[in-house]
Amino acid sequence: NYDVDGIHLDYIRYPGADYCFSPATRSFFEKSVGSPVKDWPAAVRSGGRLQDEFQRWRAEQITSFVRLAHDEIKAINPKIKLSAAVYSSYPNVIKSIGQNWGLWLKEGYVDFVCPMNYTTDPSAFSQMCRRQLALPGARGRVYPGLGVTADESQLTPDQVIEEINLLRK
Repeated sequence: NYDVDGIHLDYIRYPGADYCFSPATRSFFEKSVGSPVKDWPAAVRSGGRLQDEFQRWRAEQITSFVRLAHDEIKAINPKIKLSAAVYSSYPNVIKSIGQNWGLWLKEGYVDFVCPMNYTTDPSAFSQMCRRQLALPGARGRVYPGLGVTADESQLTPDQVIEEINLLRK
């Protein structure tokens, strides 16, 4: 019986650069380019003649979903916050997993993002945070995540405190 304060998109991405080559994906992509792709999926895989176009198209599919989610949520209640868990290495993640989260911030499709800045290296953590906070529209809307128990980083209590202090700076 509680009001909804927010909706968090936790896995709003492709699993990796080599996804998805299903018949449905092929059909929608061919419709977007206006012609059949005879050498599917080789043409859209790494090194293929349509690789760049396919990567842009995939990212637009994710962005379209985020935009639609935003519009639907805000139509119901403009106070509901929309957020997303995002990979830290923007803009590289546009090509690899289809997450154009810098655009989502800039265009206001999300209220905030939570970059997964999972590392045990304080210098790398600081660099990630500075790079993310410098993006257009990021001010006050980027909440970096710490990799306390993540697969890629197991932080000790002292490391957690150090990363929190780095964030505060």
